[in-house]
Amino acid sequence: MAAFKEERDRINEFLQVVERQQFQGQLIKESKVDQDRLAFEYVQEQPLDNFNRDFIELVNRLYPRLPAGIVLDNNSGDNQIRYNLTVQVQSDSSDGVNSARIVCFDWLLLTKGQRHQIDVLWHDNRLFADMDAIPRAQWFKFVNEQLKNSNKQYIVSLNQENYDSMFEYLTEVEKESFNNSVIIRLSGDDPKNKLLGIQFGKTVSLH
Repeated sequence: MAAFKEERDRINEFLQVVERQQFQGQLIKESKVDQDRLAFEYVQEQPLDNFNRDFIELVNRLYPRLPAGIVLDNNSGDNQIRYNLTVQVQSDSSDGVNSARIVCFDWLLLTKGQRHQIDVLWHDNRLFADMDAIPRAQWFKFVNEQLKNSNKQYIVSLNQENYDSMFEYLTEVEKESFNNSVIIRLSGDDPKNKLLGIQFGKTVSLH
């Protein structure tokens, strides 16, 4: 009898554990339904509408005829991602257009972003290497104008070819302003002409 009672108690304890787990699972499902509903209602309010308009305006400065936009969707899947954020420019399979998408969104975060105190943005030459000279010139004309009387700083490393090719599309005043904005000119001919003035890694001697 003692063994039977012990076995019965173990079964009852197991059933209680299963019941608690099922109850907790049901609570989680109900909570997820509530969270999905709240997220759906939030998306319906179009909280990124102003950011979307600003992004489209930025992209159209570089590529006037390309549709663009920022889309926020509710992610109702079984995962830890609450929203899907899509930043897209039609034909962004092109390296130049994709680069424009990145720089425009970065600029939006710098100038319109919330809950951050970052006042500086840095872009590498790689983002402008595949961009045509005209949209590249349009971008830097826009940035140069926007930075006036602002507390923001924009740092970009640009190779000489990408820099010079823009000048065909600039006024004399803009050319002078651009040249006055150059802080340092770098080259790879000698370590002292590199960014930190030293050579990293192994050097190869040619005889």
